[in-house]
Amino acid sequence: MDLSVSIPYFCFMAILVMLVFVEFNLQNHNHRTKYVFIFSLFLFTLFVGLKGWTGMDVMMYYENYQEAPTLGDFILGRYSKDWYTDFEIGFNLFEVIAKTLGMSYWQFQFVYVLIDSIVLFYFFRRETNYCVLALLIYFIWWGWVFHAEQLRNANSVLLFMMSLKYVRNKQVFSYVLLNLLGMTFHTTSLFYIIVYPLLRITLTKNQLLWIFTVVMVIFIFRIKFINIVLTGLYTYGGQHIASKIQKYYINIVYADSYYNIGMRKIIVCFAYIMFFFLPNYFKVGKNTDNVTKNVFVIYFILVFSLCEIRVLQDRASSLFCIGLIMLFVQYYADLKSSLHKQIYMLCVIGILFITGFKYFSVESYRYRTSFTADADYKRYDEELEKRKLEEYLDAVKRNKDVKKEKNDQLKDFDRIRAEQGIEKVKDQKLHRQKPSASSSTRKIKQDDEYEEDNDFDNQEKKIEERRSTRDADKESSDESSKDKEDDDYDSMKNDKRHTKHRETSERKRKNER
Repeated sequence: MDLSVSIPYFCFMAILVMLVFVEFNLQNHNHRTKYVFIFSLFLFTLFVGLKGWTGMDVMMYYENYQEAPTLGDFILGRYSKDWYTDFEIGFNLFEVIAKTLGMSYWQFQFVYVLIDSIVLFYFFRRETNYCVLALLIYFIWWGWVFHAEQLRNANSVLLFMMSLKYVRNKQVFSYVLLNLLGMTFHTTSLFYIIVYPLLRITLTKNQLLWIFTVVMVIFIFRIKFINIVLTGLYTYGGQHIASKIQKYYINIVYADSYYNIGMRKIIVCFAYIMFFFLPNYFKVGKNTDNVTKNVFVIYFILVFSLCEIRVLQDRASSLFCIGLIMLFVQYYADLKSSLHKQIYMLCVIGILFITGFKYFSVESYRYRTSFTADADYKRYDEELEKRKLEEYLDAVKRNKDVKKEKNDQLKDFDRIRAEQGIEKVKDQKLHRQKPSASSSTRKIKQDDEYEEDNDFDNQEKKIEERRSTRDADKESSDESSKDKEDDDYDSMKNDKRHTKHRETSERKRKNER
């Protein structure tokens, strides 16, 4: 780790911490904090929106944007197929509009982050009175990753955050519609639609205790169930999502497990215990609504249950990180004693800086601005290739037997999909046939033909037989046509001879007369 990498991040975090205390002071004197929050978001937009070659995914987004067409070319279909299939349609349309307006990638990135900041403004203003504190926690936990690297995930998560009010108001249609819009930016928004019933339930203390116990057993005893989940998804029609998970599951770089105890797991476990089991002692949690609690419970489950694949744990849990963020803010709001508030804030700031040191000290997060993007391009490209190679070599050292195991599991997934395809085609054939007594023999014959058609060896033999038969027929037809021509020629020759003989005989007769 290089400490110089984290200096810009710690400077920005220090500014946000000062603005947090300004917000607290204004709150204590019953003054408006709106403009402090607007200034904080303005700094957030500048810091994130103006970053250059920083992070691992920026090259992927940059190259995709370069291939994006203008609106006219998009309507006429003049674009490469690779550009259209890489990302979801919502993000593609954003790129098309920006390209039509003549924006460079860095201008597009800034506008994108600006729109995200506007959404954050409305969400935090609606959910809490301590908006700057919420922004600080959000930035360190997942905000930087979302808006600096995972641009599509950012829109997906923000739309989910905005849809939470529809869960509280029991407006299912609006909730589903907003998250379907999120799916046009990232497919993982489908999980938000699936978990809607879980967001509506009210969990008792006994149920929360059972959830905690089961999740801890899975984590402590390292129970691996993702392979079972993938098999179920393939069996019951979730092939698209399963293929995305499988891509990480069989990749030796991403297959690294993460069962060790880290800062995040300690914080999440502590928050779960304090919030759900000891709320009266700390006098917190009374003003937290049920939806926020359930979002946090889902976050807790994903953090401890998906350690089998580290990248899946990070990506899946980040979808519900807003539960932990709002929980931290609500803790502070519920504390009555000023001394307790001060101690709590010192602990939170200390935790945030320790977490930030872990996240922002890696070489891939060395902060570069978009103003020097052209000069940094070649150097970043070389560094990126070097980091990818180092990651691969580290993964090979950590996971010696992972590659063989994952390849065997991949064969199982392919077998399941192949069986699914065969059964589907067979059902379609049987459905098209009309049931009748006279067609029973025909049905048996069709089933035999179907089995033969699905046998690759039989197919190859049939093809060879057809080719040889066709060649033999062609040769025989050529020979017969040649024989026919010869016969025609001989018959014509004989006809000519007969005609000539008849003519000579007639002349002789005339002469004799």
